[in-house]
Amino acid sequence: MTPEDLHALAKFLSSANPQTLESSALQQFLLLRGAVAALQDDGSHQAAAFLAQAAADCPIPETRALALQALGLMASQGSPDALRQLFDLYFTWGSPDTAQQIITRGLIHPDPQAQNAFAFLTQPPDQWASQPQAYTALTAFYRQAEPAVQKHLLQAAKNYHLSPWIWIVTIAASPDQPEAYADILNHGYPTLNGELRALFLAVLSEHIQKGSQPAADALAALFLRFDDPQALQTAVTLKAAPSDSLQRALFFFLSGQWAEYERVDFNHTLLTSLYESASPALRRRILAQSRTSGHIEWLNPAGAVRPRWLSELSPADWQAAVQSLAQSDRTADLWKLILVSPPTESVRILDVLRSLQWQPPNAEDRGFYSQLLTLAGDCLKTPFTLPQPRRLKGLEAVVSSLLFEPSGKHLIVGTAASAIHFFDIPHWDLQGQVILAPTRPIRTLAVNTQGSYLAAAGGDNAVHIFRLDNFQLAKSITGHTNLIRGLAIAADERTLYSAGFDGTVRAWRFPVGGELWQAAPGDQEITALHCSAQGDLLITTGSLGKLHVWGAADGQMLWELSAHDGPITALALSPSSAAAVTAGRDSRLCIWNYASGRSLNQFSLSSETGRATCLVHHPTASAVFMGDDRGQITCWNPTNGQALLPALTSHSKTVLAAAISPDGRFLVTSGMEGALLAWDLELFLLTHQNLEQLTPAALPRVQSLLTAAARPTERVWLSYVLEILRRRQKYEIELGSAVIQAGEFDIQL
Repeated sequence: MTPEDLHALAKFLSSANPQTLESSALQQFLLLRGAVAALQDDGSHQAAAFLAQAAADCPIPETRALALQALGLMASQGSPDALRQLFDLYFTWGSPDTAQQIITRGLIHPDPQAQNAFAFLTQPPDQWASQPQAYTALTAFYRQAEPAVQKHLLQAAKNYHLSPWIWIVTIAASPDQPEAYADILNHGYPTLNGELRALFLAVLSEHIQKGSQPAADALAALFLRFDDPQALQTAVTLKAAPSDSLQRALFFFLSGQWAEYERVDFNHTLLTSLYESASPALRRRILAQSRTSGHIEWLNPAGAVRPRWLSELSPADWQAAVQSLAQSDRTADLWKLILVSPPTESVRILDVLRSLQWQPPNAEDRGFYSQLLTLAGDCLKTPFTLPQPRRLKGLEAVVSSLLFEPSGKHLIVGTAASAIHFFDIPHWDLQGQVILAPTRPIRTLAVNTQGSYLAAAGGDNAVHIFRLDNFQLAKSITGHTNLIRGLAIAADERTLYSAGFDGTVRAWRFPVGGELWQAAPGDQEITALHCSAQGDLLITTGSLGKLHVWGAADGQMLWELSAHDGPITALALSPSSAAAVTAGRDSRLCIWNYASGRSLNQFSLSSETGRATCLVHHPTASAVFMGDDRGQITCWNPTNGQALLPALTSHSKTVLAAAISPDGRFLVTSGMEGALLAWDLELFLLTHQNLEQLTPAALPRVQSLLTAAARPTERVWLSYVLEILRRRQKYEIELGSAVIQAGEFDIQL
């Protein structure tokens, strides 16, 4: 305000004559300011509304600011109307000045849902999401809000990358649009935390009770796709089922609703048709439900065409198929299986044929059969075991951690003496490069997908990140207060995860550091951490015997599973499915579906097996290798708990670490006695996989291996495999389309 304006005001106040205000601008200023002051003094509901309108759309910025300040002062003095108008103003327009008035004056909305929405719009997402039932309150507020407010909330959610919540509120507004459910079903559901899952189920339940069939289809899909027990319970309670006849039959069958299943598929036509076109995972699930429930009548309907499959047969399936064929005296079909089944299974088939005193009908086959009987008999007398391992030399310190870099060209070795070494593959030469970490021992390692950064953790409770182009320390990240027991780097290479004995799981910006979020499963030490193959979930195990599943994006706990009686000492994930394998001090091996939170199986280990210290899942075979505190390495089939190898006893003390190369060719183990051993798994894979999976190049390779083999065990098994491969090569065309009916399923050769 100019000196002239001040004199004019003084003259006006002395005379009370408006004509003394010669400046039109000054007149306007006084009128607007007086109007704001008058509305503030009035303090009524209508006055608060007029002030809010002025703060929103008055063309003069100074007046907008005055109106906003007046609203803030009225609200701080206890006016409920001004308080609501102030919050509504922010929810509609999102003005930072309005938010500042609310925050600076410490104003709280009387409606907890509205206050939660304000926090959502003004606080960092992680801070807001840490509040109990934050998403639930936000959704309730959103659904009652005006369109302009909804638009503001959706834009904020997009900025925060909260796609799952956007999907849920979109579905809440569009209950009868099937396409609205697609994103969350196809991409998002496994990543939802517990609150978002419950919220999604609540929205579906609400729509189903109002008669929405798309919502019922979506609810059933959660059970069919993800084996979600909460979705199943909700569907059964609401009597919801899919509209599609095939999915309806499958839903009733897998959920054990037998009366409903019989009504829609009394002759099992739908289930049989669906099974024939199903994925291997779904086939296994259907068969498991059949065997568990005893409803196996659909497997042999008169005249039905049954599905044909070979590559997905488990050892238990092979045993059942062979038993069925033998009981039916279908020896010719057993003979056909010799050329396609895994050698470990075909030697048993030959033993069955021997016990049945069967002979091939033509002379040429009889000669080959006689030769195979002899070789198979030798194999059965000489149980398969791995060749002696190669001892890697050049290290003085005990190896405490192992990791193959993603390309499989190098083995990374962390030692108890703070040094990190590198061996080249497959020559196993110790490389000259050495990383000297500022801590010891090196307990856990992680490398990014590009192989450019290595993360290591040891005894100083910090994560150290090294560049692999120059082997120099790039960053040290602190925050943990006890030993770190697990590291993982996200596939997008933007996040590093860590967990340890301080009971916390933490996410850090990678590779620069900076904590993104922190979570704790309760009063227990964390003993292991792994990231799912898709990168959306984290799996941890703890000292109280529990397995936890977390959303990798936000650290929200999805599942807490009571796994073992006592500490879990080892954890491994399947690279090809959502299966986790755990082992603990209770001498049990447990298998879990970490995406659905369900227990798949558990097995008691023999008394000859020590306590597990490490686990690693083979990348292509159905096999888990376990090291124990007695220095033994055992190999198990995770589907049935069957031991695939005799115990390997080359270590004399506790096995500290194990790793398998990305191609599955090599297993490397380290022991407390100081040995670092490389095991060649090539012969193991040759004898445990279906021979139909082998390429023509396998024949000369097996010949080469046989020539070089020194141990009788290797020579016996390689000789057997070689003869079958020669026969396959000679008669490959004749094997093309044969189908063998074997009890529960047909086997396509």
